[in-house]
Amino acid sequence: MNKSYASLSAEAVSLEKSGEFFKATQLWRQAEKLARGANTDWSNQRASFCHCAYKRSKQEKKS
Repeated sequence: MNKSYASLSAEAVSLEKSGEFFKATQLWRQAEKLARGANTDWSNQRASFCHCAYKRSKQEKKS
């Protein structure tokens, strides 16, 4: 079953809140492909944020 932009973005937000930034990045990228208008930019920005948060969390674990 194909998911909609709304369901993908809602799931991504939930993952962000639980700190699962890698999975959230993947969902935001999927949502971006389905997005229209301003949602395209929003999805891209959220994916970038989650990717950076994921990288930051990996660096903190090394310390």
